[in-house]
Amino acid sequence: MEEKLKVGDMVSFFKLIVCIGEGGFGDVWLVKSSEDDKYYAMKLEPMNSKRQTLRFEVSLLKKMQNCDKFPRYILDGTDKSYFFLVMELLGPNLWNTSRNLPSSAFSLQYIPSLALEMISIIEKFHSYGFIHRDIKPQNFVLRFFGSSPVCLIDYGISKLYIDSSTGQHIEAREHANAMGSLLYSSPNMHEHMDLSRRDDLFSLIYSLLDIAGMEIPWRNVSNFQDVGKLKNSNPLSTLCTPFGQPFVEIATHIQSLGYADAPDYGLIKRLLQSAIPNTPVPFEWMIAHPKDPKVKPLKGSQFDPTGFLLEIAPFWSTVQKDGDCLLL
Repeated sequence: MEEKLKVGDMVSFFKLIVCIGEGGFGDVWLVKSSEDDKYYAMKLEPMNSKRQTLRFEVSLLKKMQNCDKFPRYILDGTDKSYFFLVMELLGPNLWNTSRNLPSSAFSLQYIPSLALEMISIIEKFHSYGFIHRDIKPQNFVLRFFGSSPVCLIDYGISKLYIDSSTGQHIEAREHANAMGSLLYSSPNMHEHMDLSRRDDLFSLIYSLLDIAGMEIPWRNVSNFQDVGKLKNSNPLSTLCTPFGQPFVEIATHIQSLGYADAPDYGLIKRLLQSAIPNTPVPFEWMIAHPKDPKVKPLKGSQFDPTGFLLEIAPFWSTVQKDGDCLLL
């Protein structure tokens, strides 16, 4: 049985400060390095876990280190009966951010620029030969620093869609296990169809509807079959009507895709660019302000000029108290 870790324990040369997330794989901790006195995020998975996914996630994260749309890898290894991954410390996710905005949702005028950022990330992820299979607002996390404001995380159920030996799209299985979130997953998941690139895009649209505070007919439905029926009877293109014609065209394109078809990312991005209004900043959180006037933005944080993101991050009080010791 693994040793239960607690605040103050050392894993490798990182001190556990506070648990900032929990999942089926294990926990995510805010940690502080004894080497450089900076904060990082550490994912921990018990080595006796029935479903080992963190090693796979590490291998995928390492492949993507030439791109700034994914967290920066720091270290991985084993210690105290755990496998661990240390990576860049990121801010709050899109779901938490939306719920903390003044209207508890993103305003429609800011959805196109955010959608453009998200589809660019998914396109890049797909370019590595993988589908994510768990696209949802909780897996898009915001940055304080860097060259890209949004990161995609959590690749534990991601899957290759390209056969590495032939370079061809992998053939669909006749009956695939259900994957991902009931709220955001593609209608194809409910038919036990093998998921592909199109299904990540279905999940992207459902995610945008959610963080914009739109009506999702199956939001409070828990039965797997009933949710599937509601997704099929409420086409993506109809749900996107409040977003405007460019989104309806995007949804229509997604609905037209076959299992092995490559999405027209260029078309989607051009339609989104045409829908972006003239706003003072590209993302709504950049003009939101923290509720506590004592919260100050981190020095040099171009993506969080007011400190709004810092206040809603689960570690803000620790970092603020300790003098901005974030990974730059």
